[in-house]
Amino acid sequence: TIVAGAGNITTTNVQEGLIKCWVSFGGASATVADSFNLTSVDDDGTGDFGINIASDMANVNYAVLGAVTEKHATAIHTIETTDASHATGAFDCETAYANSGNNRTNEDLNDVYVAVAGDLA
Repeated sequence: TIVAGAGNITTTNVQEGLIKCWVSFGGASATVADSFNLTSVDDDGTGDFGINIASDMANVNYAVLGAVTEKHATAIHTIETTDASHATGAFDCETAYANSGNNRTNEDLNDVYVAVAGDLA
């Protein structure tokens, strides 16, 4: 698949091993700061988001990678997705924290970063 390169100046061949979709968004509002191959981010509730991919993945076996900014200095922060939520063009993810008692709580963390690796359709 040929896509526009950075700044739409050149074209590049999308190969295995390259990130096929990524997004940076605010967890409190699901407002997209920047993205690639993304249609939208749905705010499905506290710490619950739907990521909608513009060009579908080839199958549901793609990898989702994520990171969040720290909001609580004494908690562990996480971003997760489940295999059941994977579709070729979308998936759900949740952001949460766990305190010292291992109580997991969904929370809209400051900034959320998600990337997708796999094959495009």
